Amino acid sequence: MRRVFLIFVLAIFCIIILLPQKVISKMNKRTNKPSIVKDAKLIENDQIAVWVINNGTFARHPVTGNAGFFYPKNAQKTALYLAGLWIAGKVNGEIRTACADYNTEYQPGIILPGGIADDPSKEEYRIYQIKPGDSADPNDPNYNRDYAEWNVENGAPVDENGNPLILGEQTLWYVINDGNQELHNSAYHTEPLNIEVQVLNWVFNNDNSPLGRTLFVYYKIINKSPNTINDAYIGIWCDPDLGSCNDDRSGCDTTLNLSYTYNGRDFDSQYGSEIPAVGVLLLQPPIVPSPGDSVFQFLRSTIYDFRPLKMTTNQIYISGHALYRDPAYSIQGSKQLYNQMQGLAFDGSPLIDPTTGLPSAFIDYGDPIERTGWLDDYTIFYCDRRSMLSSGPFSMAPGDTQRVAFTVVIGQAETRLISILDLKQSVNYIRDTFRSEFKVKAEAEITVDCFSPDYAELIINSNIESNNGIESVWAELFNYNNNLVHRTELFDDGLHEDGEADDNIFGNSWLTNPDDDALFLNLIIKDNGNREYLFSHVVEKNNFNF
Repeated sequence: MRRVFLIFVLAIFCIIILLPQKVISKMNKRTNKPSIVKDAKLIENDQIAVWVINNGTFARHPVTGNAGFFYPKNAQKTALYLAGLWIAGKVNGEIRTACADYNTEYQPGIILPGGIADDPSKEEYRIYQIKPGDSADPNDPNYNRDYAEWNVENGAPVDENGNPLILGEQTLWYVINDGNQELHNSAYHTEPLNIEVQVLNWVFNNDNSPLGRTLFVYYKIINKSPNTINDAYIGIWCDPDLGSCNDDRSGCDTTLNLSYTYNGRDFDSQYGSEIPAVGVLLLQPPIVPSPGDSVFQFLRSTIYDFRPLKMTTNQIYISGHALYRDPAYSIQGSKQLYNQMQGLAFDGSPLIDPTTGLPSAFIDYGDPIERTGWLDDYTIFYCDRRSMLSSGPFSMAPGDTQRVAFTVVIGQAETRLISILDLKQSVNYIRDTFRSEFKVKAEAEITVDCFSPDYAELIINSNIESNNGIESVWAELFNYNNNLVHRTELFDDGLHEDGEADDNIFGNSWLTNPDDDALFLNLIIKDNGNREYLFSHVVEKNNFNF
């Protein structure tokens, strides 16, 4: 009997030893939590596949608990292990949180008019998944129950014809709330904010543009409590495991509202040498009152006397680190988390840029390619990291709504650092296409014909699609001091280096000289409805060497 017991113990020991260290480390971060009925759906296109759960999290497999953001889709390679929505603010001076990470403070369902969270097990609070071509007719071969039962009563959006709103190749919708005190007691131990969050996810099928490597995450946040939430912040917390989790590096670009992860080594055990970068983009920030200003909001009219906020901080978390520590699952942890969402260290002290000795809310804001500024190299050795991008502060009176959008974007090029460049250019494209509400899509390229030591001809070609036709297209070249260098109109008449007439390829050419160095291209597109769209940084960093 003793021998059998020893064999059993040895077998268990071998299983633990053979488990991937990534899985072990993630298992150690979980705590006991209440059992809540939840739903999970896989949203996918040609290039990515992502698990979404109606508890405020995404990118984790609902059954195995392993990483659940696959890129490329069919390669069983993963870019994220887990991501979740963080919201924190003050009610009567007291910090309250509604956060989802390894544990979650969200559950399915709405908050009822009396301020009580509805039963999360109701089937109407499942995740609804629809796609183009779906039908509400049970006799139609394309019948989709989620399409037929689209939960308009509880906020599911519709198009101009009153049909379920379909964006891209697949669309998910679900509603969650933070009204369960037991869930808070398993995480950051505050009272609930009593917010309701209606979530819309979508992806596009497009192998040739950044849209095909992007997950859109749109939150409609409603204060269903009788209290004003002051000094609130919203963010996306994520645990990016870019292939191997032990050689990731973090970065951010404050001009783009972007937090990103790239590989610290030139070779990764999953991706080899062609290692992507993954970014979280604050696509539509929260808005605050600002008389005289106006702001675009997706699927809404222009909002006047408001302005958008920007990213407030980029934070990283490293297990056991004295400064970059994960907030604890306790009431003290809620204070640490709130400090971090404001751009401070966990204890409320300023974060210090090691390259300048001055305070900075943006950890690792430097340029890994140019090797300038605060880089992850200054932070710590290779190890697993978490990150968080936040935006605030803003206030929400009872009944107030904020509509905030993020995306998770993959940048892919031949090396780990060039993937960062691809990610940033992809972000520009995604932002501008989003602001057109996907009615206009524009790409461009510049070719250079150097015919003398002093001059060269620049030829621009731009492929433009518009749902409402195209009235005019103007190209503007800027240098990196934001000074306008050239401006010219592009044509689709077959006479301006644009191929055939009326083929949606717009073109023109002009002469430049050696002083025009390191340029980027913007496009200004006006449709037949006289609406103007700006596509910025469509082509980046053209260095002309004569």
